[in-house]
Amino acid sequence: DRDLRYIIVTAGWRILYELDDLELEGASHPEVVGVPDDWVKQYKACLAGEFVEVAEDEIKLRSGGVRHVRRTITPWRDDSGDIAGIFIEKIPIDAEIASRKAHDDQGAFFQAVLESIQDGIVACDADGRLTLFNAATRRFHGVDADPIPPEDWADQYDLFEADGITRMEVDSIPLFRALNGETVEKQEMTIVVKGRKPRQLLATGSALYDSDGKKIGAMCGMHDVTEHVEAERARKQ
Repeated sequence: DRDLRYIIVTAGWRILYELDDLELEGASHPEVVGVPDDWVKQYKACLAGEFVEVAEDEIKLRSGGVRHVRRTITPWRDDSGDIAGIFIEKIPIDAEIASRKAHDDQGAFFQAVLESIQDGIVACDADGRLTLFNAATRRFHGVDADPIPPEDWADQYDLFEADGITRMEVDSIPLFRALNGETVEKQEMTIVVKGRKPRQLLATGSALYDSDGKKIGAMCGMHDVTEHVEAERARKQ
C-alpha cells in the first residue's frame, strides 16, 4: 500500500527472499527485506505516478546470500482512480549474469591467447574495417589497428612484396584476398617500417563466416621468417 506494507505476496516472492516462515500480510516491506535509500526514492516516485524499471540489481537474502534481479515498480489505483500503492516485481537473472560472466571470461581467455601468440594475427569485418591486431602484429608494424579502407592498408602498414621494394597493390594484400573469398597459403610479404629492420613474413588467411554461412570478415596469420631467410641467405653466400 502507500505505506509500503504488504497486501499480496506471491509464492515466488517468498522463495526469492527466503521468507517462507514469516507472516507478511500487513508487514512493512522495508523492514522485512531492508531496502537502500535509492529504492525508497523509486517507491516514492512510483507513488507519484511514475513507472520504474531497473534492468539489473542485487538483493540481499536473510541467509546472507545475494541474488541478481530485474526490478519493476508500477503504481496501482483504487476504484476512484487514486494511486493506492505499488506493484513490485523482481525477476531473478542469476543464470543470465553467470552466462554473461562465462562469456566475458572466455573472451578474456581468447584475448590473452591471441596476445601471447608469436605469429601476427590480423582481422577485419565484412566491410574491410580492421578489427584485430594482436601484440605480434603491433610489433611488426609499430602501430595499432586503424579502421581505414583496404586501399590504404599498404601505405599505412608498410606492406611490400617479398622483394621488400615493391609496394603491395590492394589486390595482393593477403587479408584483402581472404576477405574476397580466396584461401591464402604462405604468401610471402615484407613489412618495411622506416628506421627498422625489414620483416619477411609468410601470410595465411581465409574469410570468416557466421553459423548461417554469412561472411562476417576475414582473418590472416603472419609468421615471421626473417631469421630463417637471413640464415638461408648467409648459408648460400
